[in-house]
Amino acid sequence: MYDVDIETINQTGLYPGGRGICYNCEQAMVINCYPTPDHAGYPLQVCMSDESVILNRDKTLQDIEVSLGEDFKLSCRLRNVSHDKTRISFGWWLMKDGDPVTQLSNNSYTLRAGYTFTEPVHIRMHLPSELADGSYELRLYSKSPLAPDWREVWENAPSVVSVLVENGFCRITVPDHHSGDPNLMLADSIEELESDYNKQNRDHIYRVHIVNGTTNNFEDIVRIEVSTDQGDMKYDTVLPIYSQTDTEFHINVPDHIFDLEGKTVQALRAYYYDKDSDAFHEITKDGHLAASLLLTDDTAAVRVYSMNGVLMYESSGSCVSEEYGQFLRTLPKGIYIVKEGKKVRKIAI
Repeated sequence: MYDVDIETINQTGLYPGGRGICYNCEQAMVINCYPTPDHAGYPLQVCMSDESVILNRDKTLQDIEVSLGEDFKLSCRLRNVSHDKTRISFGWWLMKDGDPVTQLSNNSYTLRAGYTFTEPVHIRMHLPSELADGSYELRLYSKSPLAPDWREVWENAPSVVSVLVENGFCRITVPDHHSGDPNLMLADSIEELESDYNKQNRDHIYRVHIVNGTTNNFEDIVRIEVSTDQGDMKYDTVLPIYSQTDTEFHINVPDHIFDLEGKTVQALRAYYYDKDSDAFHEITKDGHLAASLLLTDDTAAVRVYSMNGVLMYESSGSCVSEEYGQFLRTLPKGIYIVKEGKKVRKIAI
């Protein structure tokens, strides 16, 4: 009953099926879907990990080495995906070969059905000082009055932490948090499209082809800016641009926001909002870091870059451990970018 261009995001004033329009994403997900009460096969109480685990309250930190008995922190964010509001107990369990060794923490939080923690919960814990050498895992478990037995939390976001114990020390490694600057780039120039939809509605549709070559996911504001002979106009929309994706977005901007009648368009630009720097970065064909930071199939090389993309160190896998450690000790304090095979991360010196 409506003239709808299903290739376009954020169409206004059209609600087929009572929903807004959001199409043309190469990746898709279903959210806020819960079982009906008559679905007997669904557990009465289920918790789901809603965000990757954070180590020592630092999203850029992926592993640490501590002594057995020494405190460290793991942060988690869980969602109640059951039918009812309830008080949920949750905690980290130390596992060996799939079997529980001991429970390391026990916290609780009241959640309505479908709701998540308002922010990650930071839990301090330590491993038993008498723990034998070997490989272990830390896993999240939960229970509630609805389901009083401890059961493992469902992994919507990676939450299994690996632990390697040797000679009284342990290396704790969390899954990649996929946070940080995604260094979004344009695959080609932004252009305005014409279709029967925008001819009828006088709105503007812009094709923006964006590449995220890092391991960092992006789910935040993308800004379209039009520069004219009479000033600039801006439009913000939220887009999901996940790690290692190459996606063409068609973004609809209502005519009352971009009133271009009688104006000459001089430039089209796109920006993305980076939470870490609390700033908008322009999306260009080169990005604001070196293009060499994009992931390649070179799995052996380790490279260190300055924050402006200058290559400062490169080594093959055969001598990484000694050379790499010596090099890091020579660096002045600051933030650096490390590319290790197919991973890109930031480190603080």
